[in-house]
Amino acid sequence: MSAFVLKLLGAFEAVAGDAPVRAFRSVKNQALLAYLAVESNRPHTRAALAGLVWPDQPEEAARRNLRQALFQLRSILPESPATGPLLLVEQTSVRFAGNAGAWVDATVFAALLETCKGHDHGAPRACVACLARLDEAAALYRGEFLHGIFIDDSPPLEEWILARREWFHTQALQTLHTLAEGAMQRRDFNAAHSYAQRQIELDPLREEAHRQAMLALALAGQRSAALSAYENCWRILQSELDAPPSPETEALYEQVRNDAVGPAVREAPLGAAQRAAPRSPAHHLPPAATSFVGREAELARLREWLLDPVRRLITLVGPGGAGKTRLAMAAAEGVKRAFADGAWFVSLVGVGDQPALVTAVGQVLGLSFLPSAEPEQQLADYLQTRQCLLILDNFEQLAGVASPWLARLLECAPDVKLLVTSRRRLNFAAEHVLSVEGLSCPGAEINQPPGALLSFASVRLFVERAQRRLTGFELDAENQAAVAAICRLLEGLPLGIELAAGWVESYRCDEIATAISQSLDFLATDMPDAPPRQRSMRAVFDHSWQLLGEEERTVLAQFALFHGAFSREAAMAITGATPPQITALVNQSLVRVAAPGRFDLHEVVRQFAAGHLAERGRQYAAGQQPPARERHACYYLSQLAQQTNALYGAEPHKALTLIRADLDNIRAAWRYALETENWRALEDTLDALARFFDMAGLFREAAELFAHSVATIAATANPLPAQHARLASRLRIEQARAALALGQHADAHPLAQAAWEAAHTLADEGLAAAALHQLAVALHRMDEVQAAETHLRQALKLAQKSNLPRLEAEIRYMLGYVLVLRSEESGPREMETALAHYQRLNDRWGEGVVLGGLAMAAQRAADWAAAERYSRQALAIHQTLGDRRGQGVALSALATVYATQRNYAESDRSLQAALRHHRAIGYRMGEVQAFSNLGVNAWQRGERAMARDYYEEALRIARQANFVRGVGILLNNLGNLASDDEEYARAEALYQEALDVAHKSEDRYYAAARLHNLGNMRRFQGDYAGALDYYTEAAETAAAIDYAWMEGSARSDLGLVYRFLGDWPRASQELHRARLLAQSADDLWCECKVEAALAYFALLDQQDLSSLARMEQAAHRAATAGETTAAAYAHTLRGLALLHLERWDEAEPALEAGLAIRRQEPNRLLLLSSLAGLGELHRRRNDLARVRACVEEMLFVLGTGRAGGMDDPLFVYAVCVAILSALGDPRGRFVAEKGRIHIDELCGRLPGSSFRAHLSERAGRYLADPAQGPVVWLG
Repeated sequence: MSAFVLKLLGAFEAVAGDAPVRAFRSVKNQALLAYLAVESNRPHTRAALAGLVWPDQPEEAARRNLRQALFQLRSILPESPATGPLLLVEQTSVRFAGNAGAWVDATVFAALLETCKGHDHGAPRACVACLARLDEAAALYRGEFLHGIFIDDSPPLEEWILARREWFHTQALQTLHTLAEGAMQRRDFNAAHSYAQRQIELDPLREEAHRQAMLALALAGQRSAALSAYENCWRILQSELDAPPSPETEALYEQVRNDAVGPAVREAPLGAAQRAAPRSPAHHLPPAATSFVGREAELARLREWLLDPVRRLITLVGPGGAGKTRLAMAAAEGVKRAFADGAWFVSLVGVGDQPALVTAVGQVLGLSFLPSAEPEQQLADYLQTRQCLLILDNFEQLAGVASPWLARLLECAPDVKLLVTSRRRLNFAAEHVLSVEGLSCPGAEINQPPGALLSFASVRLFVERAQRRLTGFELDAENQAAVAAICRLLEGLPLGIELAAGWVESYRCDEIATAISQSLDFLATDMPDAPPRQRSMRAVFDHSWQLLGEEERTVLAQFALFHGAFSREAAMAITGATPPQITALVNQSLVRVAAPGRFDLHEVVRQFAAGHLAERGRQYAAGQQPPARERHACYYLSQLAQQTNALYGAEPHKALTLIRADLDNIRAAWRYALETENWRALEDTLDALARFFDMAGLFREAAELFAHSVATIAATANPLPAQHARLASRLRIEQARAALALGQHADAHPLAQAAWEAAHTLADEGLAAAALHQLAVALHRMDEVQAAETHLRQALKLAQKSNLPRLEAEIRYMLGYVLVLRSEESGPREMETALAHYQRLNDRWGEGVVLGGLAMAAQRAADWAAAERYSRQALAIHQTLGDRRGQGVALSALATVYATQRNYAESDRSLQAALRHHRAIGYRMGEVQAFSNLGVNAWQRGERAMARDYYEEALRIARQANFVRGVGILLNNLGNLASDDEEYARAEALYQEALDVAHKSEDRYYAAARLHNLGNMRRFQGDYAGALDYYTEAAETAAAIDYAWMEGSARSDLGLVYRFLGDWPRASQELHRARLLAQSADDLWCECKVEAALAYFALLDQQDLSSLARMEQAAHRAATAGETTAAAYAHTLRGLALLHLERWDEAEPALEAGLAIRRQEPNRLLLLSSLAGLGELHRRRNDLARVRACVEEMLFVLGTGRAGGMDDPLFVYAVCVAILSALGDPRGRFVAEKGRIHIDELCGRLPGSSFRAHLSERAGRYLADPAQGPVVWLG
């Protein structure tokens, strides 16, 4: 990825790394950067730039402005140590360094068009390569150049912008026109219509685009839609130009109307498969080591097929060494831009079954399979919405066992195209087969000029490869016949030609041809049933084999032991090869250089070498393993064991990289150790292999491999010797760890239990501690929390006694995690102790994991400074280690911190970055967290529809991944949205389900929050008795875990309910306690709300007029901090207090201020307090017009429901009754009756007689007609 991305086609957008660059001082600075980037083909003098941007300024002032602008641009633009700054600012000139890691969409757009212009083809619409380039260019054009930027005070710069804007616009239209023509030609009418529609969007008056749209629809069999397209064209032209369509358009209309156009083919309805939004695709195509020669026709056809949406499965079929892989890569390279999610090359060498195939594809795509679902389903889910090309190379050994998987993938991932190379057909109905034979070869004609022979691809390939071996090699009259003979003998098979060309340093071409001919005769005689190509390939290999020295033959045969690539060191240690021997085999094209210092064998060569190795193996006694295989196993297991300390050290990512590179060989070595009962080797390498599987996320492979190993050991003896029993127990512990990661808790429990029992029998306390640790994790996941804690404490003692600091740290972290989720104060302390252990051990991965846990604990304690600190520390570690999952988790934690600071833009950016990490590796729980928090941010901004989309997507993923805690969070969040939409019963049901999840997992932190939400729902539905119960339980639960923020919020609402019920001393007690809690938790919202309420009651009960100033101050503090709901509450209470004092002129603006804020928020019931206060004010003033407006809105809000959500529903009923009575409106009696019924039902549910007496007496006074005494809010 480029270090700096500048997008000018559309709105101006600059991105450095993953972060948007926004700190541009002015629009002129943005325009200046755009000018330099687009005109980067030359340097610009400072005088010219100053005159361009500041033409009306004196020269000195313009130059000063330029200096400041350049300084500001250089300060915010990234600078790469390798390539230098983006702006090359010299004493007299300035230039944009386009090669300094920058990507500019406008210059890429222009370059793509220029490449197409210079390409040698008849017409662009028929050239597959150019259509792919044009499609990429069209995707880059998001809108007009520098959309929205106008420089009024700089005519020269404005003229340049307008000129470039027009040029890009014209080119984009022409590009889309050509793409539409190309799509028509390949009969992809859906795509043609999309391209035409895009033109119409850019220029509604472009009549030729309307005709393309009509024609595409007609050819697709969409006659009615085509006629509608004509009507649309007619309306636009009539409206904008007052002119009819052109004769060409009218003629096409008549053809469509008379059904004289198509359908040439019947396509799916337009819109059934919409074009994906332009994205920056990622690709995983290995770089070509050599040039691609020949196959022009096959390449063009294959690229055309790859761009044809109908051809979903394409198979290249041919013999080994025919060049199928190279053809696939060349074709993919030419069309990769047409796939929004990239082209991905998957080598299947050594892959023998469907699970291994899924793993191989997942590894290439960068997925980390989660334990909660089958890898096959996770891969299908990942690819379901991707538009990508998968190249499955060497599929022949999987054709029988994995074909059903291919069929399911084609069905569930409609935008994935499969390009398969295989030695045999797959026999799918949807399969499109392209046979790959030998390259074109010359005939037996004589006396051809050398130049004529070069028209044959096989000859060109031989000459090109020979020149790589022998500088100065040329095709001439002396060698041309021999070269032609070689190509004919090998039937143009590329691998054979390359092998033959590798000998030109040592042999003349006629000698090479003679040797191949002799060997071919032998094979023809000895193997009459072998296909000719196999005879030719074997001839090449046999000849190469015969020309090798005995030591080189021995080395090459042993190279067949390697699975995939291998290092020079491995080759020397296992086979005894010397560097010169390896180089000689490379030079003879028998061994390939895979990377610096690493080698591999072409599969065909490996098979031939394996045959010779097997022949040599027969020399050994029956049952005795050849020493080479033993050396292979010993070497790789030893290498694995040597990485143990590194995996548990400061740079585990380096060890991970080394192990990944040799993983296939390590697997083979482990299997050999099992076969030969080399228990010591397995014992020595188990820690490293288990840690690797854990860090790499290969949990399923770990579970299967360790289960197989246990079964193999168990089959050797009964009872097992102590050493065998100890190894089997360690394997069961690691098998349990993997099962827990996979969510297989019921399987993990007996494994850990069996390991613990064996450890007890062996009297091995360290082994017992490890077994108890996994047993405790299993119990915790099965919601047996107390038993889990007991086992963890027992395991901790044994680990300490056995002096196992690494295990002790692991146990302490898990113990701390369990205690934090139970909101125990000792939880963070245990984590901090674990952190100190990991730091002493220099275990960076463990350190990063614990820091993430501490960030979670700090968040639950509302210690946001600590949460930010821990998150940043964890992020730094995971970035260093290249741990994408850890980075995503840390970024999500940071996003939560930003959200508490109301910095939602920064929070969203962190979450989007986290989401990219999680999606890239398929970490679904991380996706849940990111989507959920994005929804919370949208909800806080009032964007409820967006929030709901985020929540529902997150909930869908959480349920699929069996992420129970995430399900609870999302149910709660959806409850918040339902509450905002006044669907209180639905919200209550969602909150209750979320509470059940919290109770089941003994998570009192979330239980307290959900109890408080349930109290709010009871209050919104007018059930103040139910609200009292929920608020009480929420406050007590929060207090038990020292959750000050939630306890303060719950007690503030509890105090207001007590005030309404008449227990004023208890109300005062709860409110004062709530204020202290809010202050300790730095919860300004709750503090301002409670301060306003206490001030109001002080005025009401004690006639403390200074309380008015306290309410005003609370409103101001809340508004300044952006706590608008608390500000509205304080304004309303101040207005009600002034109303009580009959200071009406002051009361009205306070009540209006509260009402204005409430109108911007959801939950219309919250309007009733302010409306009732204003209605009572206007009634007392006898302002009938305004009082009528107030009461009508109040009645509309109440509807058929009860007064709820506010602190005093009786006040609302009473004001309605008083106003309606004053207006002579008979509805007053109905409102009074509704109020009495509400209060009666409430009294029937209240526990205390004093509550019932207070409410009954107050209802009797307030709901009488007329009211007996003044109507006072919570009086």
